[in-house]
Amino acid sequence: MAETGPVVIRLDAEMQEIVPRYLQNRAADCVALRDHARAATFDEARRLGHNMKGNGGGYGFVEISRLGAQIEIAATNGDAAAMLTLAEELSAYLARVQPVYGQGSSGQIGQTP
Repeated sequence: MAETGPVVIRLDAEMQEIVPRYLQNRAADCVALRDHARAATFDEARRLGHNMKGNGGGYGFVEISRLGAQIEIAATNGDAAAMLTLAEELSAYLARVQPVYGQGSSGQIGQTP
C-alpha cells in the first residue's frame, strides 16, 4: 500500500528562497521523463536521473536522490516501463512533500505519521 500522508522535510531557513523553484523543476522533470520514456530518448533520461541523484540530497531531499539513481539505472538499461513508474513515484512524492523552514535544521528529514 502506497503512503499517502505528508512528507515533512525540515530545512534551514536560508533554503526557503530556492527550494520552491527546485521542486518545480523536479515536477517538470517528471513530465520530461515521461516524454523521454515514450520517445526512447534514454540518454536524456539518464542525464535527468543522474542530476537528481547528485543534487537531491544537497537540497535536503534524499528521496529525490534515491529516485534519481533508479531513473539513471532504468534509462541506462533502456527500460521505458521502469522510467514511467519512477516518474509516477517522483510525482507522488512531490505532491506529498512539505518543506518546513527553521534555523539550523538543514538536512533533518522526517515523515509525519
